[in-house]
Amino acid sequence: MKEGVIIRVKIETGKQKNQIKTKEGNYLEVELKPESMQEANLELLNLFSNLLDVDKNKIRIRRGRDSETKELYLNMKAAEVESRIDEF
Repeated sequence: MKEGVIIRVKIETGKQKNQIKTKEGNYLEVELKPESMQEANLELLNLFSNLLDVDKNKIRIRRGRDSETKELYLNMKAAEVESRIDEF
């Protein structure tokens, strides 16, 4: 079985900039510029790719493509993801 990490995010669209706002419970709250969900999904993948310094092909939306609540699958080791996300 592949090693990977699931991250739950709640997104808010139509914001001033793309950023991880805060961690609330089991979710990361993320603000994104685009209004449309399709564009927001792309920006979400770009944001995590840049923040984690990994290729976009290592990140995919596992659940919630059309929802504000999503699950991301990261094809990375858990310790690596945790250390990079803790910086934010």
